[in-house]
Amino acid sequence: MTSILSKGKFGSASGARPPVAVELSPQGVLAAATPGPGQPPVYAFEPLPQGVIVPGIGEENLRAPEIVVNAIRTALEQVSPRTHAVTLVLPDTVVRVFVLDFDSLPSKAAEVVPVIRFRLRKMVPFDVEQAGVSYQVLVENKTECKALAAVLPGAILAEYEGAVRTAGYEPGAVLPTSLASLGVIDSDEPVLAANLARWR
Repeated sequence: MTSILSKGKFGSASGARPPVAVELSPQGVLAAATPGPGQPPVYAFEPLPQGVIVPGIGEENLRAPEIVVNAIRTALEQVSPRTHAVTLVLPDTVVRVFVLDFDSLPSKAAEVVPVIRFRLRKMVPFDVEQAGVSYQVLVENKTECKALAAVLPGAILAEYEGAVRTAGYEPGAVLPTSLASLGVIDSDEPVLAANLARWR
């Protein structure tokens, strides 16, 4: 999945992600990092009180931002990240994901995002022009063009990114939980993946 960077530029050609990740969920903050080349990843988890994070697209998600910020800082300090840039993983319920069909797409990445935004205008119940939008071309040939697109409200993205920045880090990439988890699947055969979570 192409990295979600900000509400204005929500896609990068390289798709490179920081080697440090932090996942925010109603249950708590999970941090992970690779200490060095060839070394196994290290993890840390900081639980959150119930109701501190309420994921959704209709209203504010972080009901006690200062508690979330402290949990982010504490979890990341325990994994000793080598950079201040982190991959931010968000609950699936704040992101809408679509597979879109096109006749073709522009060759320049900067020209693709406006086309994606235009297609999403009537597909989501929020302002697409102020939203974070990311995409990845799945198929592109003479007969078809398919793109995977992810979108979330700009205000919601700003909440989560703001908490990470206040904790002293920079969100270098943003992904929904399910798409982030697909990176661990290594199979040449079709695979059914399900992400089970308790939100309340």
